[in-house]
Amino acid sequence: MDSGHSGTLYLPTRESSGHIAWVVDGQKRYLALTASKKTLAVPVVAFITDDLNMQREQFMVCNRVNPLPEKMLNELLPKVNMRISSYLPKRQIPAALCDLLNNDPDSPFYTLMYLAADKKSTTGVISDSVMIKVINRNLKTPLGVLFQYQNLADGASDTEKMYDTLSLYWGCVREVFPDAWGNADSLLMQAPGLEAMSILMDKIMLRAELQPSPRKELLQSLQTIAPFCRWTSGTWEELGLPWNKIKPSVSHIRSLSDYLIRLDFQQNRSKKG
Repeated sequence: MDSGHSGTLYLPTRESSGHIAWVVDGQKRYLALTASKKTLAVPVVAFITDDLNMQREQFMVCNRVNPLPEKMLNELLPKVNMRISSYLPKRQIPAALCDLLNNDPDSPFYTLMYLAADKKSTTGVISDSVMIKVINRNLKTPLGVLFQYQNLADGASDTEKMYDTLSLYWGCVREVFPDAWGNADSLLMQAPGLEAMSILMDKIMLRAELQPSPRKELLQSLQTIAPFCRWTSGTWEELGLPWNKIKPSVSHIRSLSDYLIRLDFQQNRSKKG
């Protein structure tokens, strides 16, 4: 695939039920041609490869005009190694980061995520679509902690620093809330908890990065609000809601995130005083 040349591509006659080639784009035109004269010459663009990654890549390139369904896109993007500069770049990075977080043994999210389209996961407790949404927010918000790792001039992104930041913060969350982490019933593992804690992440991480030991600052900050958190039992006092009655609605997530931010601000201020 490094170079091309003119010539004739012969496709063997199919002798079994296996496929000899795939139609990546133009299925309707292909269907119409099957009913036309067999001698009609039609120009086509074809490529030969056994590389599954290349096949995924070309499939995505051919479907730029009509965007792919989000679930399909989230499954394809992490497995495609090409840099897609103009094709949904905001979705590419979160999906790739999610894939790495889920497959890296050193990640706090190791094997905890499942694909939204895959209901058979035995270890996953977090939908990848929820985490993709969470990371996307940290990326696109100007005050988000991951936003700083994007070069708006040339479109380049420091995904290594993004990954390290996510791994550090959520690793500390796991350490401070061990009973709630990895628990499928825990609010922390569901959309409201993950989104609220990711909003808090923007506040805490930007402060922690200015300290000699960011990890120490993160742990101290999270430990000060831990007594007020109700991830698996009890009632969020200021919200007046039991832990299992908080819904993945905009209003509930905003109320929960605002409360966590206020707690962090109050505890951090009293610590300084």
